[in-house]
Amino acid sequence: TVEIFLVFKQDSVIREFRKYELKSPAIQDTVENRFSFTDQQRFLLPDGDYSLEIYLKDANLEESKLTYFEDISISFEPEQINFSTIQLAERIEKADTPGLLTKSGYDIYPYVDYFYPSNINIITYYAEIYDAANVLGQDENVLITCSIEAFETKTIVQNFNRFKRDVAKQVNIVLNSFDIAELPSGNYFLVISMKDRNNNTLAPYRVFFQRSTPE
Repeated sequence: TVEIFLVFKQDSVIREFRKYELKSPAIQDTVENRFSFTDQQRFLLPDGDYSLEIYLKDANLEESKLTYFEDISISFEPEQINFSTIQLAERIEKADTPGLLTKSGYDIYPYVDYFYPSNINIITYYAEIYDAANVLGQDENVLITCSIEAFETKTIVQNFNRFKRDVAKQVNIVLNSFDIAELPSGNYFLVISMKDRNNNTLAPYRVFFQRSTPE
């Protein structure tokens, strides 16, 4: 059991916090304790700059505290198309019962790394594009592109480019995957963008990942 305390501060003033316990998966033998804790929390916060503080403690060990700090900026322009971050996922399943991992009717199990070793050959991702209907007009034709770019050159890797025709909505959902079995070792960007009917790129967003296939 891990005791978790999450705090969002602005100028040393606590704006939001959450304290709870996270339990590990069930195991038969505590000697073989090779497992990962998976957790996801969502907070609704106004635009602004925040300091996120995370405090972790093993509930069974007194001297086991870990702390983590990160500055977070939230800014959504009402007259522009806005993009969520791209969430890399271990897997995505249709949700039977909504829970902490559920979004847009799917359970999104986070992939908690940006490194893809040779035994993982699928990169699965989820993202949301906001306010396209306000900027372009409701149900205006758009093109959503997903691609993998080389980190050094920012050029699209051959055979890793995908297009989807859609219409502008308040929230456009992007949910897909790439088979990366043939992707060589290297540093890459997963890139998602939206284009209007004039082929103007309106909302590009990218996330870094690393691939390793030493054989």
